[in-house]
Amino acid sequence: MTESQEQKKPQCLYRYFPAFKEHNQLNIERIFVHNQISFSCPLGFNDPFDCRAHELTANDVEEQKNIGLVKNKVDNLLKDIVVLCLSETKDNILMWSHYSTGHRGFCLEFKVADGGFFEGAEEVIYPEKNEYPKIHIYEKDEEKVKSILFTKSKNWKHEKERRICIPRANEDIYTMIPFPEQLLTGVIFGCQMPDKDKQQIKKWVEEGKCSPKFYQAREKENEFGLDILPD
Repeated sequence: MTESQEQKKPQCLYRYFPAFKEHNQLNIERIFVHNQISFSCPLGFNDPFDCRAHELTANDVEEQKNIGLVKNKVDNLLKDIVVLCLSETKDNILMWSHYSTGHRGFCLEFKVADGGFFEGAEEVIYPEKNEYPKIHIYEKDEEKVKSILFTKSKNWKHEKERRICIPRANEDIYTMIPFPEQLLTGVIFGCQMPDKDKQQIKKWVEEGKCSPKFYQAREKENEFGLDILPD
């Protein structure tokens, strides 16, 4: 890693979670009790523009440059991968609204430095021209996959996203992966999160090995924004 990359690396990364529902509580519990976090197959991403590309052939690049990569080719490249999506920011009100069920969910803070696990999170690129990444037919599959997975529309630039990608172990859309418990350093409760859900998370933390600090997101009085305060 170069000196500039080292300086650019964030100290912490964040993962937003939705409000408690019957179908997701088991996975949430496993975060705190068993220090496992859910990776998902990119084929199940909710953004239809995510993980798209243009294919350029070696013979006629000019002719091929505006032809979209056939969907099943992309699927074949991505079907054996699972991804953890993280952010460099913890107080973006759009992300709280979008990913945390209108601020009724929560956000986790993970330490990056000296951990290994989250140091592997690579930056997502948001090209100014807002074009799909161009991949060449003669490129190695690993190069194609990296271009596809780490390029998104500039409309998502506010997310400051980083991704960890690993091989898919089974056919499930979601895969629970263990992480070192000391790397979970904070839990931020959404400003609209029900108190009973906060207490449930605190109970799970008591049952597990993680020792995060608790924070409460609160609406700022005089501007559009959030304060993240100790709980």
